[in-house]
Amino acid sequence: IETDAEITAKEPTITTPFDAGTVFTSARATLDVYVKDATGNKLSASKVTVTVNGEAATINWDDTVKTSYNFVFVEGENTVVITATDGKYTKVKTYTVICDLSKPTTVTVSIEAFSVGIGYIVAPVDFELNNDNLSAMATHYGYDSVDTFKEKLSMAHVLDYVLYINGYTMTYSGALESTWNGFYMSSISGVDTSYIEVPEELVEALEMNGYFVDPVVSEDGTLCQFDVTEGSGWMYMVNNSFPNVPFCDYVPQDGDVMRVQFTLAYGADLGDWGMMGEPFFEAVDRDPLTKLIAKAMEIGVDTEDAITVVSTFGITQDELDAACVELQAAIN
Repeated sequence: IETDAEITAKEPTITTPFDAGTVFTSARATLDVYVKDATGNKLSASKVTVTVNGEAATINWDDTVKTSYNFVFVEGENTVVITATDGKYTKVKTYTVICDLSKPTTVTVSIEAFSVGIGYIVAPVDFELNNDNLSAMATHYGYDSVDTFKEKLSMAHVLDYVLYINGYTMTYSGALESTWNGFYMSSISGVDTSYIEVPEELVEALEMNGYFVDPVVSEDGTLCQFDVTEGSGWMYMVNNSFPNVPFCDYVPQDGDVMRVQFTLAYGADLGDWGMMGEPFFEAVDRDPLTKLIAKAMEIGVDTEDAITVVSTFGITQDELDAACVELQAAIN
C-alpha cells in the first residue's frame, strides 16, 4: 500500500500563473500551463482538462514544454479547475481567480537591443492603459469606440503604440489583433545603427555554437531579422517567460512586464529553450530590475549602473538581485 506522500510524488505536477494569486484586469487571457509527469516530462495536452466556471478552456497552442489556453473570465470570482492524469495517477488543482475590470492596467515595457550593443531602443517605462491612452490608441488604430478597441486589445497594440510615441516604426506580418495568421515583428526603424558591437561574452558563445557574426545591418537605421547573424530576430518575453502564442493573442494584464529583445541565436542567447536547445547562459530573471529602472527613470534617479547590470550577458541572479537592492535604496 502506497502512502499519501508516495502517491503525491507520483502524481503529475501542474504550474500556472494562478499560483501567484494574480488579479486579472481583462476578461480575456491567453496563459501558459505547465503539466509534467512524475519523471519531469511534459504530459500530453490530451491528458489534461482545463475549465473556467465549468466551461472548457480552448487550447491556443501546444508545444513540447507547455500548453497555452484561452481563458474567458467573468467580473469577480472565477473557478478554474485543471485535471491531469497519466493513466494511473491523477492530479486536480482548483483555483479561485479574481477578475477586476475596474482595476487600472499598467504594463512595464522595454525594447532592448543589448545583443548588438545599442542598449535600450525604448528604456523601461510603465505604460498605463488608462482612458486617455486607450482613447488615443483607439483613434490611432481606427476603432469607432474605446469599448470596441478594448475587445480587440493585444500586447501587439501596446508594442506598436509604444514604438510609435517614441518615434519608431515597425514592420510586421499578420495583424495587431488576434487573427489566424498571428503576428511577427520583423524590424524596427528609426534606430541608430551606425555603431554595432556584439558584447564579447556573446560573441564567444555565438562562435562556440557555430554562428558567424557580421556586425553590419542590411539597412541603415533599421534593425531587422537576419542582421548580424543568420539566427537574429525579435522575440518577446512576458513575466520572464517566452509565450508560445503570437503577440496578437496575448492580452495585457496589470503588472505584466513585457521585454522585447533582439536575439542573435533564435533565443538561445536570451535564455530560451527553443530550436537551439540549451540556452547559452544561466537562466535569470531581469524583470524586477527592469521594473525598478522604469520607476527610477520616472522620478529622475540615476540608473546607469543598473542598466549596465541588466544588459550584461552571463550575469548571475545574485548580481541582478544586488543591483535591485542598490537601486531600490536610491529610489527610497
